[in-house]
Amino acid sequence: MNLQHYLQLVNQHDISVYDVISASNLQEAQTEFLANLELSRPNFQYEGPKNLPLHKLRNNLTALKQINGQIAEDPALSAAERQLLAFCVKGACDKNSLAAGTERYRKARSESGRICAGDRLRQYNVQCYGKDGQIPINHDTALAMIKHFMSQINPHELSHKADHQIYDQLVAGLWDVRWQHAQPEQIYHPSTDTMQRFAELVEEHFAYILRYLPEQAEFSAQEVCDLLNEILRTQFICQTKFKAVVDSQRTALSVDQITRTIYVPEKRSGGAYTHKVVKSIVLGHEFCTHAYRGIPYENSGIIPFSQGLPGYEDFDEGLAKCVEQTLCGEYRPAGYEHYINIALAEFHFKDFRQIYNISLGLSFLSRHRPDETEVEHQQRLEKAQTLAFSRTHRALRGTGQLPYFKDLTYFNSTALVWQYIEQRLNDPNFNATDLMTDLFESGKTDISNFRHHNLLEKYRNGEFG
Repeated sequence: MNLQHYLQLVNQHDISVYDVISASNLQEAQTEFLANLELSRPNFQYEGPKNLPLHKLRNNLTALKQINGQIAEDPALSAAERQLLAFCVKGACDKNSLAAGTERYRKARSESGRICAGDRLRQYNVQCYGKDGQIPINHDTALAMIKHFMSQINPHELSHKADHQIYDQLVAGLWDVRWQHAQPEQIYHPSTDTMQRFAELVEEHFAYILRYLPEQAEFSAQEVCDLLNEILRTQFICQTKFKAVVDSQRTALSVDQITRTIYVPEKRSGGAYTHKVVKSIVLGHEFCTHAYRGIPYENSGIIPFSQGLPGYEDFDEGLAKCVEQTLCGEYRPAGYEHYINIALAEFHFKDFRQIYNISLGLSFLSRHRPDETEVEHQQRLEKAQTLAFSRTHRALRGTGQLPYFKDLTYFNSTALVWQYIEQRLNDPNFNATDLMTDLFESGKTDISNFRHHNLLEKYRNGEFG
């Protein structure tokens, strides 16, 4: 069998952990939780069509083990192809193991069984989202993030009764979290010089794409969609199957690597499609990074290079945020709320309600608006409550109790890529073309990962097939 056949076999037993472990009654559980303050955690259910039962996950793992054995004994495969397939098999196994571990934890009947299942689940979490066997979270960094929000809250300026209640819950939740003496240096920020130099490189590298953006203040979803399709039609003829479509259900821009679709939400939760948003987020973040990086390899026959080599996600998302920040001209911290929530579960063993109360307080009160009307205040509060619930659910996805490390990527990945860029820019032998090629012309890989880089070099040297 050839490489493509094995990739298809592996794909048949791969899963989306996000889909498999997410609650099937999320909306109903949220409504009940927000209405009943006595609930320490929502009454989540996991009975939807995407919630694969334990026996199917076990079958996937058994099949992947058999496929791995076939790969090792197949003389038709090159060493590079075996290396790539081993990477893909391990990625699929790690995801199935995490989903199965989540299911075992939920179904554990005894306290000892739950503790044992929880320990195993933690190991699977680290396998999927850790680095070098370590949890990608730092307690001191989380404390500095909490201090960042708390420094923006003045309890004496809170004018609504609900605000005082939220503040009291926030303080009560943080009573044992020693954030007051946290050091701001614990949070990584790229230097101004690094951002300016990288911005110049991005503007130059993607000038042929950015020139399509007309000078108008605001765009409709259809205009954004038409813009993307015009770029694809004129600049990427016969290179890609990517297309942009307007979506009436989604609320966030997204790129589907498998279907090669860029989804443009009709009603974007982040607000209007201003010129700044279209340049930095639509073109910079979504198109020039998430979509663009895989296009050079779309016709290579090496699907992981065009759709994503296992473990590429952090670098890809981090690079997208870096490009977005350079094109909008400002560094905006990413992922603080997710990082804090996971830290509260990981280091302070807070339950769902406690994390929700802290998340709501930090986010809502730090954005205090003294001049808003009662109606505006209530509308903003309801949105904040929904968002705090969503963030807490994401931090404890699959169990409602234990930390799920995936969303650490929003902060970690941006810091990872900025540090990588900074290191390259300060190299005495710096070459701008080499940097931009590594970042944007190296497929859906983590170019800072030696194993990814090694596989890519083997492909370029003709060691595949």
